[in-house]
Amino acid sequence: MDDEVVYKAQEKAALNVNYKNGGWLVAGGLGLLALTLSGINLLDLFAPLIFISGIGVLLMWPAHKATATEPSKASFLAGPGAFMVVLGALVFIMTIFNHGDAMAYAWTLFPVAFTGGLMYAQRFNDAHSIHTTGPKVIRFFGWMFVGLGLFFELLVFESLGPWWPLALVAYGVYMARKNKTSDQA
Repeated sequence: MDDEVVYKAQEKAALNVNYKNGGWLVAGGLGLLALTLSGINLLDLFAPLIFISGIGVLLMWPAHKATATEPSKASFLAGPGAFMVVLGALVFIMTIFNHGDAMAYAWTLFPVAFTGGLMYAQRFNDAHSIHTTGPKVIRFFGWMFVGLGLFFELLVFESLGPWWPLALVAYGVYMARKNKTSDQA
């Protein structure tokens, strides 16, 4: 190649500088500066996701990499891994909203996650009993979460004051009207 052609290509490349990457760096730096000045520590905020849920994801990895032809002997770790992912997510959310009291009913999500992880680990084995008992466990603890959540938030914590009962009344009216219109049809 001719040296003059290479030189012209280098000059043209120098003129077409992409400033988007620098803009993202400036925006990220300003965002971190704003968080630092406001007293928010990102490691404290995201530590549950990084250290608890991250370990859960690593435990679920063998089940994720398993195939029907090559099952993994460590796939059973998907149950504890899903448990850890949910634990990290719950701690993260409760930290953001400063509502650790919600663990009074959020514990019901742990059996849901564990069962879901076991079902995921056995996804290639249709004859496994987890596929018949798993949905029942998930449904039971899911409804238990909703029931305990309503009980604790409405009656014990009273976190939203009159808004929860008003929301229940509005939903009850909606359900009554919906049933009335479906009975007429």
